[in-house]
Amino acid sequence: MAGNAQSVCWSRSAAAKRSVELRQNSKPTRRLRDAVHVNRYSLLTLLLTLSACNMQLRALPGAIAEAPGTAVPRSGWTVIAPGLEWREIAQDKDQLSQLKLLRIDPERYFFRARYSPAKPYSLAQWRAREPEAAAIVNANFFDPSYRALGLVVSDGEGQGSPYLERGGSFIVNNGRPAVRANASKPTRRLRDAVHVNRYSLLTLLLTLSACNMQLRALPGAIAEAPGTAVPRSGWTVIAPGLEWREIAQDKDQLSQLKLLRIDPERYFFRARYSPAKPYSLAQWRAREPEAAAIVNANFFDPSYRALGLVVSDGEGQGSPYLERGGSFIVNNGRPAVRANASMSQRNLESAEQAVQGFPLLVQNGEQAYFGGAKQERARRTAIAEDAAGNILIISAPLLGPTLGDLSAFLAESDLEIETAFNLDGGASTLMAVASIDYFQPSFDAVPVILAVYKR
Repeated sequence: MAGNAQSVCWSRSAAAKRSVELRQNSKPTRRLRDAVHVNRYSLLTLLLTLSACNMQLRALPGAIAEAPGTAVPRSGWTVIAPGLEWREIAQDKDQLSQLKLLRIDPERYFFRARYSPAKPYSLAQWRAREPEAAAIVNANFFDPSYRALGLVVSDGEGQGSPYLERGGSFIVNNGRPAVRANASKPTRRLRDAVHVNRYSLLTLLLTLSACNMQLRALPGAIAEAPGTAVPRSGWTVIAPGLEWREIAQDKDQLSQLKLLRIDPERYFFRARYSPAKPYSLAQWRAREPEAAAIVNANFFDPSYRALGLVVSDGEGQGSPYLERGGSFIVNNGRPAVRANASMSQRNLESAEQAVQGFPLLVQNGEQAYFGGAKQERARRTAIAEDAAGNILIISAPLLGPTLGDLSAFLAESDLEIETAFNLDGGASTLMAVASIDYFQPSFDAVPVILAVYKR
């Protein structure tokens, strides 16, 4: 792990990294216990360089889409506080490789490293420990025991074995910060810095936290007051028959929901299934270039075979759930979301398109899932039908709500949902809405999607 420079943004723990690698390589029999197993994975993936929380509808002020290979123009910085400037750069409009930059004037801000090998902390815990910090960022690689690789100096106290030839150092000497190549710094100078100077190697206690780097809400985003019902507003028409909404309960951006409301009079649906070769979001988009929207669908096993029934253009595959969960079905060109226990097998067999999932979240407008005492948060995908017959696609792309909380919210909100059920989530959660350039990729390739097309 020490030499894996590409994984620095993912560092929560070496053990957790290994669990992610195992998940990617061997596909353990997951899915049915997704909420338990994927939650830890979701915590890791929040640290993607696109900054977990700004998978947004459009770029913030200061975001620049660079043409491939061009130099970055000397513009685009937004002053967010005296001495602090913010910028976002997405090369070739590739949001997944988007960079978030914070430029800091050392005449106005100072830096301190913080190190806790005995007890590593989450971002929320670091913020609670350093409430006066203007921004925070993770720093050194570390081993399975949470001991930092390389040197850490916090308020003049050094720990670890310094790299002397490889990599670089962020140091503070005589109150002045600098970034230097290690090969250019004599050993004695490093040692002097350890024992004499107040020398900091970045855990960068600058706390604009991973998600509050979102300087202002997007159009349609609603921050709910604790315990209040969702106001009857907030939908943005993004195309005739398509509406978009973002909802953050209790101002918790990590559990933010992205909702797409679809008028079935203007759009039709098709399930797509490829168990022999699962695809990433970009690959599914290339295969379905006319799709106005794409969302992941069924859970699947380690061999990418869908759990439950998939019907694509009248051809059914898999073993249908008849008692648990729900189905999205299209019969005679008309889409519907139904509880499986309320349908006959014949209804499913006659479907033109169908996907299934579980658990059922809303039935007859009421909360349908309560869960046990211990529930975990995870990325979520769900589908619903409202009282007007619209179809809603719902995604929680970050560290989403528990299933119980999601079930309660959907039933109690102003969305007027009649029936809703959970689709695959966690590492499989993906969503694309072409008209607003919203692309939320999954971390695993997925074999089943539901695509939406203009009539």
